[in-house]
Amino acid sequence: MRKYFIFLFIVTANTFGLIRNYENSENLKNAMIYCPSYARDKDLVDRDKAVRFYKAYLEEYPESINRAKVLSRIGMNYAQYEDEEKGVSRNYDIARDYFRKAIEADPDFVCYETIVARTNLASIAERGDKRFSERLNACKWLDSCSDDYIRSLEK
Repeated sequence: MRKYFIFLFIVTANTFGLIRNYENSENLKNAMIYCPSYARDKDLVDRDKAVRFYKAYLEEYPESINRAKVLSRIGMNYAQYEDEEKGVSRNYDIARDYFRKAIEADPDFVCYETIVARTNLASIAERGDKRFSERLNACKWLDSCSDDYIRSLEK
C-alpha cells in the first residue's frame, strides 16, 4: 500500500508540472529562484537569469529526465512573462523554438510542461497554414493518447 501512495505522489507531481532537482544541481536551483513560475520572492524574478541557469543546467545534464520540462519552461518564460518596468517583453519566436525543442526532446512524455508546449506552440504558430498545421498536430497528439496509453503511464 505504501508503494502505491509513493507512486501516486510521483505521478501527481509530474502531472502538475513540478520540476524535481534529482541531480541537486545549483543551476536548476538558481533557475527556480529567478523563474517567474517558481520564484517565491517575486522581486527576484529575472527572466534572463532564469533562462541562463536553465541553459546551464541542460549543458550540465544533457540527458536529464527534466530536459523536456526545462525546455518548455524556457519557452513559457518567453511566451508568457513580460514586465514593462524591467523592459522585458514577450518573444514568441524564441518561445516557439523552445516549445518545439521540448516536444522533440521527448515526444511521448505527458506532463504539464509538455502539454503547455504543444498548446502554446499551436497558439503562437506562424499565421496561415503553419498555425493550422500546429493546431492540428496538437489535436492529433491529444487524440492519440488512448485510455490504454494513459493507464500504461501509471505503471
